[in-house]
Formats: sequence, C-alpha cells, structure tokens
Amino acid sequence: WRVCLGTLQFLRPYVEATRIDPPITNADKNSPYSIYQQSQLVVVNKQKEKSYNNLGIALKSALLCLEKCGHYAWAIRAIDDWIEWSNHDNNGNSDESNNKHQHRQPRRVPNKEAVIAACRVIAQRGHGRQVLDLVQKVTTTTDHHHPDDTDDENDDYTYGREVYSQAITALYKEGNYDSADELYASSVERGYLPWAVATTDSPHENDEILSDLKLDLHGMTIAIAHSAVRVALQREIQLPNHDSNNNNTTTMSNQTTTIFQEQEEPKRWSRQVTIVTGRGMNSNKHLRPVLRPEVQRMLLEEFYPPLSTFSMSGNMGALQIPAEDVDAWLSFHTQQRGKKMLMLAGVLRDVSSVGSRLKRSLEGRSFRGER
Repeated sequence: WRVCLGTLQFLRPYVEATRIDPPITNADKNSPYSIYQQSQLVVVNKQKEKSYNNLGIALKSALLCLEKCGHYAWAIRAIDDWIEWSNHDNNGNSDESNNKHQHRQPRRVPNKEAVIAACRVIAQRGHGRQVLDLVQKVTTTTDHHHPDDTDDENDDYTYGREVYSQAITALYKEGNYDSADELYASSVERGYLPWAVATTDSPHENDEILSDLKLDLHGMTIAIAHSAVRVALQREIQLPNHDSNNNNTTTMSNQTTTIFQEQEEPKRWSRQVTIVTGRGMNSNKHLRPVLRPEVQRMLLEEFYPPLSTFSMSGNMGALQIPAEDVDAWLSFHTQQRGKKMLMLAGVLRDVSSVGSRLKRSLEGRSFRGER
C-alpha cells in the first residue's frame, strides 16, 4: 500500500494535464479562434477525457489496496488529492481576465470504483459521518430528478446513483443503520434514489378520511429498502403528528406546556401501512422474494414496540401493518420524547438558576467594590 500511495504522487502532473479546456463563449465570437480551432478544442478535450479515465484505473488499484489494508484515512486523502489535481482552481490560479468569458466547468469526479472502495473501508472502520461527507463531495452539486435520458453509464446521474447505492450497502453490512438512513435521505433529496412513499392518485376530499400509507420498494436492494422503510416511517408517521408543536418555543414554561399537551391529547393514528415488496419475480431465486423477509425481520427486531405484519388477501407481494400497532409505536415514542424534554427542561432550569445566582453574586461584589 505504501508503493501504491507513493506512486499516486508521481501521477499528479499527468492528471493536471488532463484538465478540460473551457469552450469559447458567445462573448468571444470575434476572437482569433476560428471554427477550425474550436473543433480542434473539442477533439483535444475528448483526448484528455480518455487519458483521465485511463489514469483513474491507477486510483482504483490504489484504493482497492488501501481497502484491503484498512487504511481509511489515506483513502480519504487520496480521493481529496485526486479531486484537487483534476479540477481547475477558479479561485486563485487561473487568469481572472479569461474567467470572465469562460463557462463554469462541471467538477470532475474520481473513478467510481475507487470512491466505492473508499466508502467500504471507511464504513468498516465505523466512520459513517465521513462516508456521508465523501459521497456528497464526489457527487455533483446539481440536483437530479430521475431524468429519462440516463443511458450513458458515465453521466452524473448514473455515477451519483451508483455511489449512493454502494455506500448505503456498505453501511448496512456494517450495521451502521443510522448513517445509512441519513445517506438515503440525502440521496432522495438530491434526486439520485427514489422516495419510497407512493403518491395517491385520488385523495379524499374530507381531510378526516385518509387513505392508507403505501411504501413501494420495487427495484430496491435489501440495503436501500431497509433504509427506505425506516426513513419513510419516521417521516411520514412520526413527524407529521408533531407539526403543531414545532413552533420554536423559547421559554421553558412554553416547552413544558407543549409537552403536557402532547401527553394529555395524543393524536391517534388510524391508517394502515402497506409495504409493497414484490413477489420475487426478478430475484435470483425465482418467486423467492428477498425483500419481504428482511422487511418483516426489521419491523419486529428494530422497532419498539414491534410492528407486526400480515399479507394482503390476493396479493402476496405486499405487507400490511395494522393501524393499532403503528399507533402503539407512535404513542410510545411520543411519551419517550416527552420524558426527554422534561429532563432537558430540568437541566436548563438548573443551569438558569445557577447563572442567576452567579450574576447576583458578581453584581453584589461590584457594588461593594464601588463603595
């Protein structure tokens, strides 16, 4: 691994030489560049991109070696260096007069397999937050919303989707479910992975009559489906019941009043939750679903109180969670949240009283000093 890491430094000038030259903008139509020169610029950039992809194989080999040896810190450093070498520094090193007429170049990303190897080794060492930071660093800043023209394997959407998927899988295999959930939520927000909650085509006119909550896991791997169910249940069931209480109260008395209101008048959950897992038509073992048993295990082992499930009549590819179980789970967490808030209020009250006594003591000493 020392040889791999040291050799990467010798590749720096070659990686920097593959930086893409910006195209000619409308402001430069009257510049000395001719149509022939502009076409040559396109050819040169294609050659640079090909060379950059070939150099990325070296980064991939080095990161696989670092993964094998468990050196996650050096893996992060190698990715950071590669990003720095392969992109123009628009803040300092480039000529300001030329930047006025240049397109803002999209940030080039490292080799996909190298990034995934780095995510795996970081996840193995238990650093879920650094996996999230790395994925967000290498994916483009532009949000994507499942475009239809994603046939090119090298486009930004496919790159980001694969990196997010493999990073979530790495965290799932290491049992770091909270970080995997956070990464899944980030991927949904940026449009790389689908949101599990299915929208209803015909909502009820009466607000008091709500349709069942439906989660669609078609096309998801076990790891992504695991995070999708956890995040969806937390957001769609637990959080909306507390919207009326998220009013940014500033005093402890208001916080305490809000807590007691939650305990005295809890909101009841009356909707069944339907989880579409599929019948295993596309699984490796035909008609042997893999998502269904994993979802059932998760709801029984990772949720407290456990959430039981039953099969829908006439549809073996879907599970239902009774509304009573969901309500019991929601009520339990509401009570736990109230207890935590009461404990926090007590701590803040003690801190406030200590601060008041200290302030009065200092004011008394100041008054005596003046006398």
